[in-house]
Amino acid sequence: LDALDQERFLEEMEMVQLDENNMVVDDPVVAVPPSQQLPDQSAYWKYRGHDIFRQVALPKKPRTGAPAVILVHGFGCSTVYWRETIKALTAQGYEVHAIDLLGQGKSAKPTEDVEYSINLWAEQVDTYARENLPGKEIVLIGNSVGSLVSLAAATGDFVDEHIKNGDAITSEDQCYVRQHIAGIGEFNCGIGMNIRNILKDPKWNPVQKYLLNVAFDVLETLVFGNSALLTFIMEKLVTRDMLRNALRDLYSCASDPDAKIDEKLVDSFYLPAKEEGSPLVLRQILTNNAGLTPMELH
Repeated sequence: LDALDQERFLEEMEMVQLDENNMVVDDPVVAVPPSQQLPDQSAYWKYRGHDIFRQVALPKKPRTGAPAVILVHGFGCSTVYWRETIKALTAQGYEVHAIDLLGQGKSAKPTEDVEYSINLWAEQVDTYARENLPGKEIVLIGNSVGSLVSLAAATGDFVDEHIKNGDAITSEDQCYVRQHIAGIGEFNCGIGMNIRNILKDPKWNPVQKYLLNVAFDVLETLVFGNSALLTFIMEKLVTRDMLRNALRDLYSCASDPDAKIDEKLVDSFYLPAKEEGSPLVLRQILTNNAGLTPMELH
């Protein structure tokens, strides 16, 4: 990627030393109250007038000259997903910022005058960095869709899209992260905001692409774009037990999955799903433009 110093990133984000129980070898990290973390004494930050939940963790022993780390979660996740990562990074002296993307987690879930997209979330990350980390070098770490959002923020492609649409903004004004990026880490990088980007895989021949496109159109009509059905699913079918069982599959590689899947983790998925507006946000995520693939970002 342009403007990303990979060698420096590897030096900065060195491996965390673990003991035999996979615990960080360092002093325990003491939770810092929001009033001691942020100038506005709030766990929330405003983006386009909407509340964005954020968690800021400060290290007991700051690492001199270290970049600040911004963690960007994947689809349906939240800052809770990063809790062990936050402990590991702060134990190594890094200042860590985890944010819930608009429409996800504890952040607001507006459905009017908002078009959800990878570019929107990348702009959110860029704006957050500009307003909360002025002058600091930044490392972005994303998971799944969050990896794609991080890439779009780091490359500035979200600004290019604004320029194509004729908005009165410039890359110099908007590409804050690109100007201050020290590195980027991606885990299980997504191919797009939704599955439509599968069609961009060069392995498909024209007939296969046509059939897949028809299948996606049918799914969009019957399921993904069906607000009533999505509302029913979110309200009636999404339960804590269902989520707990799904998480057990995801955490099957952990030495003690049940210890990882506590009520806080389950509720981080369950409670947002029950909020007003969640089904309509989900409909947009599943049916809006999937955005660029990781290979298309530059």
